[in-house]
Amino acid sequence: MPDQYSLRPARIEDLAAINELAEVMDSLHREHLPNRFRKPEGPNRSREYVESLIRDENTFLHVAESAGDVVGLINAGLDTTPDIPIKRPRRFLRIRGVVVRPDRRRQGVATALFRAACDWAALHGAVEVQLSVYDFNAAAAAFWQAHGFSCLSHRLFRPLP
Repeated sequence: MPDQYSLRPARIEDLAAINELAEVMDSLHREHLPNRFRKPEGPNRSREYVESLIRDENTFLHVAESAGDVVGLINAGLDTTPDIPIKRPRRFLRIRGVVVRPDRRRQGVATALFRAACDWAALHGAVEVQLSVYDFNAAAAAFWQAHGFSCLSHRLFRPLP
């Protein structure tokens, strides 16, 4: 049986753990899309950036903690549709990133973080959740599909000649 964990808002004291988790996520992106992602010279997430997320009332930055160690992280935020006549106004939760330490995966950590973000978003008037998954990340796509997500659109690209 896996160790128990608890969820809580991220604190600036979690910065080192946040950067360790960010590196897990970022290294996967660098490996598969080296023309888009690079290793920064400094920390993956600056102190100023993390502090701005913590202060932002429209951001849900939470960690999963087990025995005093941060084992998972979610960064999500409230967003609204553009204020244009053809769009129906709607507030939604945008999942920016979820990452769990590799040795703690498949133990419900990501699911718990996701559900907590959804509960928070619903309390703040959100009516749906949106996120993006790169095509190379089959594990993430399978996770989200298992949680009821389906494809809304395909974002295409092409380099210029």
